[in-house]
Amino acid sequence: MNIKRETILFTGLLLFLGIGLCFSPPLFTAAPLQTQPPTAQTAPTPAPSTAPEEGTLTEVAPALFAITEAGGNGNVAFLVTDEGVIVVDSGETPAAGRAILARIRLKTDKPVRYIILTHYHGDHTWGLESFPEAAVVIGQENLLRNLKEITTKDMKEYPAFLEGLRKDIEKLKKEGSPDLKKVEDRLAANLREYEPVKDAQIVFPGITFTTKLSIHLGGQSVEVIYPGPSHTSGSSVVLFPNQKAVHMGDMLFVGSHPYIDGRAGSNTANWLRFLKEVQGWDVEKVIPGHGPLSGKDALQKQALYLEELRKEIGAAIAKGLSLEDAKKAVTMEAYKGLKWSDLLVPNVNAVYKELMAGK
Repeated sequence: MNIKRETILFTGLLLFLGIGLCFSPPLFTAAPLQTQPPTAQTAPTPAPSTAPEEGTLTEVAPALFAITEAGGNGNVAFLVTDEGVIVVDSGETPAAGRAILARIRLKTDKPVRYIILTHYHGDHTWGLESFPEAAVVIGQENLLRNLKEITTKDMKEYPAFLEGLRKDIEKLKKEGSPDLKKVEDRLAANLREYEPVKDAQIVFPGITFTTKLSIHLGGQSVEVIYPGPSHTSGSSVVLFPNQKAVHMGDMLFVGSHPYIDGRAGSNTANWLRFLKEVQGWDVEKVIPGHGPLSGKDALQKQALYLEELRKEIGAAIAKGLSLEDAKKAVTMEAYKGLKWSDLLVPNVNAVYKELMAGK
């Protein structure tokens, strides 16, 4: 099947949209969950890799491979069959997409037939344009909506964000502000990352589905399962039943705080329910969206994190704390050792609003 993929050319900085334009946790700020357009004061600092790290290539099970912990990329999986390759997610930049394709070529010369997207965030989707045009891109219908309504909108507004940073710098210079260096560094980081991605494309899925989609290729089967809103409103997992493995996308972060994308319709109650459901599946290998390959114990740990976060935020609400006060009160002390601690504040933001909406 050869489906022409719909694309939109843009000339703007690569943004890992849905995490407030960027998913590079060391430079991440709490701003992304705000619903207003990005401004010089609220948008985070994008920081994709200009020279993508290769990450670790592992044979998870016979014919199933994973590329994990490759810089800012979400973890990628690919299944080699007699009739072609099925890929899960595509990397954070066009260059990362090319690097992933090169790793696939180390294992097979079979054509890439399908690319399944777990969700719309750019660290999983911006590499798409580097894959062959004949590859069919698949995503849940809300993923397509998120790309069109969030990603496209943010890309149009981003030049104004850059201009806002420049104006802030001029203002801070006149004031002699101690924040000047911080904002100058932020602008420099944005501009430094602009060149490698300025001609990138937003690639939309050619095939969408509602709750479940099965692919049968070369004697292998893959199931793409949408449990309802979780990490985003359009996040899915990919089950490889013959290999007893599952790619969880960003429903699973190992070794770091997860990201809860309130702007894209996250739902931690359903996310938690589904994590418990997957623990009952006949799988042995678990590929997270970020972090090393894991087993089912990682699903339990992620569930416990979400339970604790909901518990602490629920207690803050019961005390009558405002959202801003809850951000200060919720500390998740048991998880102090996790990476990407800057994600805690936006996570509190998202879950507080979720719990308040359910009252």
